[in-house]
Amino acid sequence: MSWDQTFAAQIDLPNGAVATTLRDAIGYIDELSEAERETSEWKNARDAIAQAADEIGSIWFARIAVVRAIQMNGLETKHAKNELV
Repeated sequence: MSWDQTFAAQIDLPNGAVATTLRDAIGYIDELSEAERETSEWKNARDAIAQAADEIGSIWFARIAVVRAIQMNGLETKHAKNELV
């Protein structure tokens, strides 16, 4: 497992932090409330991150899943808008 793989582009998180690695992204998800973590978007993001860490999935898809979860849950970031690509 390699949780230290880096995303091609950073992800600006709603809490003001920046995720540059799989470890950063999974750490953010772990800090969400249980109700938020249980939404399908965050479950998909968590699965995509785990697959990328196990090197059976794409880090690109993991990034897309996290950005999509942020956008689908109507969360605002303090930085520039995240883009899927």
